[in-house]
Amino acid sequence: MTDVAVIMPIFGQGPFLCESVNAALKQETGADFKVILMDDNCPDPATRQAALKYVRRYPDKVFYWRSPENRGLAAMRNEGVNLALERWPDLFSVFFLDGDDRLHPKILERSLVALRQAVANDNEGAEYRTGWVFEDPDHFGIDGVLNRVHDYTALFSMAGCANTSSSLINADVFRSGLRYREQMRSGGEDWQFWLNVLKNGYRGKFVPHLGFQYRLRPSSMSAAASKRADRNRTEIRLSHPELFTPDFFLTEETRECPRYALITPNGLDSQNQVFGHHSKEYSAHDMVAFMREREKLPTAPYPQYVIYTNNQNVNELREAKLLDWVWWRLQAMSRRDNREVLVTSRILQHEQEGVLGYVESDLTSSTEAEYSEATLLSFDLFSDLVQGRTTIEKLRKQRRQRATKIFLQSRELRDSFGEFSDFVDRCRAIYEQTGTYSQHEARKWAPFGVQRKDLASHFFSADPVLAVPDGKQKVLAIIEEKHLSSAVMQEQLAEISKAHKAHNIECSVLVLGNEIPKYLTRYFTRCLLLRTREDNRWSNFQFQNSAVLGMLLPFGTVISVGCSIIAGDLNQLRRYGASVIGMLPDREQVRTGLHDDLSHCFKVFTQIVCQTEAEADWARVMGAGNEVLSRSITDVLDYVGKENEIPE
Repeated sequence: MTDVAVIMPIFGQGPFLCESVNAALKQETGADFKVILMDDNCPDPATRQAALKYVRRYPDKVFYWRSPENRGLAAMRNEGVNLALERWPDLFSVFFLDGDDRLHPKILERSLVALRQAVANDNEGAEYRTGWVFEDPDHFGIDGVLNRVHDYTALFSMAGCANTSSSLINADVFRSGLRYREQMRSGGEDWQFWLNVLKNGYRGKFVPHLGFQYRLRPSSMSAAASKRADRNRTEIRLSHPELFTPDFFLTEETRECPRYALITPNGLDSQNQVFGHHSKEYSAHDMVAFMREREKLPTAPYPQYVIYTNNQNVNELREAKLLDWVWWRLQAMSRRDNREVLVTSRILQHEQEGVLGYVESDLTSSTEAEYSEATLLSFDLFSDLVQGRTTIEKLRKQRRQRATKIFLQSRELRDSFGEFSDFVDRCRAIYEQTGTYSQHEARKWAPFGVQRKDLASHFFSADPVLAVPDGKQKVLAIIEEKHLSSAVMQEQLAEISKAHKAHNIECSVLVLGNEIPKYLTRYFTRCLLLRTREDNRWSNFQFQNSAVLGMLLPFGTVISVGCSIIAGDLNQLRRYGASVIGMLPDREQVRTGLHDDLSHCFKVFTQIVCQTEAEADWARVMGAGNEVLSRSITDVLDYVGKENEIPE
């Protein structure tokens, strides 16, 4: 078996070529490797002569191929792969080496051992296979460039090119038909390739100290690519719509590490139970382990937020299917004035027995005799508490605390904030026992300028993204509270509910207002709330616009019942393949004229439900085409769960 094909595209690297080829030939390994020099029609005769000298001296080791025309780096890599697979059908791996980089004598041996072991450990039938091993290389050639160390993460790979081409790649990746995109001749071809490999079922494995040295110079392709980085980023994202979707983002986020680390008094030494899909229970030892791992590898997966509450709150929220929603709501409140803040929610017993809906009000006083609490803070802020950079008392005094009320059916009513303080002290004791060996200031170290908790905003202009498992199969109906008292509206909502239950599709409702009427709990899987101002005009004064969009994004279908006030957010949903269905808030209003709020909203809908011909006529007048008009909600259910293409 041929173990490695080292493929070297060469063009204009004459002064460095001999250094790179010699580094490849002097590898200290017993593996059978070949070096293929791919000349991209380089006009420099000295480059061709040097390459031919190596071929004559090492006829069984070095091979040379010259392109009849200049085709670019990606084309040379592809051609080299084709030649290698044709010449050595049993080839195990491929290593790309640019003609101006350097190698440690042990790099092939170390990489081969790591890749073979990783491939052997792949579970049969697993969703992903090991496609390559890599390291973050040493940089040289320009002063001031520091080496970075990071583990593999699909999400950071989506944020930017996390791997160099000079990784040892499983040859099966290329046997499956994957190649570089030859049209990208101005940079970005590596990032494009790694994302293509990612979406085809492969993952990378980080191995430190392999020994690759990447040369940085002002005239290199990487320098040129940085000048058109925004254009490359746009092109790459548009060419991988399967990756840049909320479903994939949320799946990978949970796979790497659930977003919320849940701490409860009864679970301090738990067996790491999973609550919902995006929160997991951890002990004090677990939390310190996350902190230490992040110090060693800054992109190592770790929870983005820490939540402390009691078991009764968790069980009740989960039963009401509100667990992820309440955590998301607290997260949305956790940033103020560009600072991380501590959020405390008091969960009180609701006045009406059996109410499962989520009802919220401002926490203006602390006089309630009976309540339980849920406390949320970012992992960064939690680390500050554990490491003694701040205290809970200081956070309160500095007005770095937000508070709110949540009314549920809580019976285990107690103040758990003191227990949270004890948990922080316990973590601090464990942290001090493990010694100090931090290599990085984690919050300042952000590859591609992005922190882990900011990735959703980086991809979707939405932060946070609500954690909705299997979002493409979920439906959300949005309505303003002022419409809910109408008998006609109640009839419409019952019709929406009946249609979805008949097709076994979960449908939630979002009320823009101050409270959720009890009757809604009969119709919908879960009831959500975004508060209004006192004058009943809905406003996102507690939210950034990006947070509202982040709440809507994961739902495959959104039904807007007269909510043109968020038309901009609804229109954004269509970019990510969501179906946006419009319904009139009250049929009686059509007799005297279309509702004012809807007059500019029709063009954002993929479908509009008009249950009378009068409604349809008004919709046409407002710019809706016949092809988007439907007579019944059941006519548009085919949209639910489909992988709609992103419009060009």
